[in-house]
Amino acid sequence: MMICGFELTDVDWSNQDVNKIVEFFSKKFDVQDREIAQQGDMIAQKDDVIAQLQDRIKQLEKEVTQTKSRGHHSKKSRSYNTRKYKDYPHQRTPRDRPGNSDSHQFHTIQQVADIAFCPICGKQLADTANIHTRKSEDVLDGRWTVTQWKIRRRYCKHCHRQYSATIPGVLYNGHFGTTIMAQIFAMRCLAISFEKIQTIIHMLFGRFIDTSVIIDMCNAVADRCEPLYNDMMEAIQHTDIVFGDDTGWFLNGVHWWLWAFITSHIVLFHLSPSCSKLVTEAILEGFDGIIVDDSHSSWNDVGLEKQRCILHYFRDMYRTLEKNNSPEYKQLFTELYSILKDAIKLRDEHQKTPIPELYIRHLQSRISTLANAQYTDLDCIRYAKRLRCEGGQLLTFLKHDDIPYHNNTSERALRTFALMRKVCYGNRSRRGIKTAEILSSIYATCRVRGINPYTFMKDYLDGKIDTVPLPQDSMIPVLTTA
Repeated sequence: MMICGFELTDVDWSNQDVNKIVEFFSKKFDVQDREIAQQGDMIAQKDDVIAQLQDRIKQLEKEVTQTKSRGHHSKKSRSYNTRKYKDYPHQRTPRDRPGNSDSHQFHTIQQVADIAFCPICGKQLADTANIHTRKSEDVLDGRWTVTQWKIRRRYCKHCHRQYSATIPGVLYNGHFGTTIMAQIFAMRCLAISFEKIQTIIHMLFGRFIDTSVIIDMCNAVADRCEPLYNDMMEAIQHTDIVFGDDTGWFLNGVHWWLWAFITSHIVLFHLSPSCSKLVTEAILEGFDGIIVDDSHSSWNDVGLEKQRCILHYFRDMYRTLEKNNSPEYKQLFTELYSILKDAIKLRDEHQKTPIPELYIRHLQSRISTLANAQYTDLDCIRYAKRLRCEGGQLLTFLKHDDIPYHNNTSERALRTFALMRKVCYGNRSRRGIKTAEILSSIYATCRVRGINPYTFMKDYLDGKIDTVPLPQDSMIPVLTTA
């Protein structure tokens, strides 16, 4: 029997021959094991290459499908025409999103926007270079209207550039018209929340606009009106009388301060995280008129003269009287009340004639007597110290005919913000802070000047006017700011 070159019959079964046979077969089996291992590695490498090729084929098939879905020549090539969306109750399809508009549901018109002369050099433009289309939405003749614009672009041979016609009634790069934007401006300044504005528009016109779009429209109007706000801030520094007040506000839950600066024809609101005098000094830089305020220390270093609100004095002292029934404090309260009441009566008796200086000095001496008296009650000591600092600023209204003895003008102007604070709880971002102070200032200034805020904003956004017009007599009583 022959095995691998060995004849078993010729083998000497001594120990030496057996060892040679074992050694021979061990080497033979080792070579075969190495060959089998190499073949296994080659098969594994081929499997990896095949898997990579299959993944690449799937990726290429996916890219081909996406390329076909973006094609514009065949409607059948679009993937969304054949794709089936699962009708989950919590999942909206793309056509049901609030921001999407179905143009066929609303009145649609066709318009052409053309330009004949260069806006830079004024020379006539060449023939139409190309035409592009654009849509806009607005309220026209009391109903929601979708306008499909064909905008012509022409070339100026003098300036060596092309110019496109502007769409009337729509802001640059805007989608909604100035009519609905002016309406949203008026509703927001009346302390109506964004959700209710959304509901009102849907009920009146059948158009569902997302609240984020409404916020963007308010921000766009504020950006357009920011130059007006800056002009009002500069103009208020050169007036004779400023009514000032402040109240609380919130920015994303953090306490802020709302400042009001009011004149006979300007209402300026400013939101700040600080309630210090730095705010008044920055807004009223260079102001040398009369300040009517509510005894807040932040107004002390502004203006040449001041009129402290008498009604605030009455309110503060009456609240203290509810807690302190000591005879000494009652006497102080009664005497100061009598002095200020006599001052108001004196003003009513001399509405058309100047008040004699002797009467004013007499009332001032009575206030000084109360301020310099010796008291043992802690509340009396506190109010006496306050009178020594502000006693000379309580009777300023007797020296000037156009100065009231109260600060109701500022209190009335802040009512809208107080209502908005109750409804909307302030603002969520600094962008909202900026929009709120600009839009509210424009709205209140229109009211104090006797101008329709909605009509003004519509004309201003259309570019027909560039400032809030003054009334014909250019003066409005300061008590009409409500």
